[in-house]
Amino acid sequence: MKKTFLYWLWGFFYLLCAFISNVESPSASQSVALTCLSLVFFIPPVILLVDAYKKKEEKTIRLLRLLAILSLSLTVLALIANIAAVGASDTWGTVLYQVLIFASVPMVCSQHYVLSMFLWACLLFATLPKVWKK
Repeated sequence: MKKTFLYWLWGFFYLLCAFISNVESPSASQSVALTCLSLVFFIPPVILLVDAYKKKEEKTIRLLRLLAILSLSLTVLALIANIAAVGASDTWGTVLYQVLIFASVPMVCSQHYVLSMFLWACLLFATLPKVWKK
């Protein structure tokens, strides 16, 4: 597959997860669909990563590493800020929740925070230089 198509597909899944992530108290079938969507979100970067390793494209690998680091870092900071802001104004909580949506859309979409953070961490681990060198 072409890299451009995979980036567009990944962006599409990002937007789709962002638009759907505001479903309040989803039913069981909706919850399963949202979890599947958040898992599908990670397919394009995995394909990009495998292709980058086959073609030895360090630029793509570094980009995926940077995106994984940014997502994990912003997610952890936003989660800590959300916990610390309990009891604060509703506006502050809404702003922090929007930051959380921006940082890790599949996490908010599936409402399974550990699953999304684990997949971002796996993506980060797979991009580390010493993982694939023998």
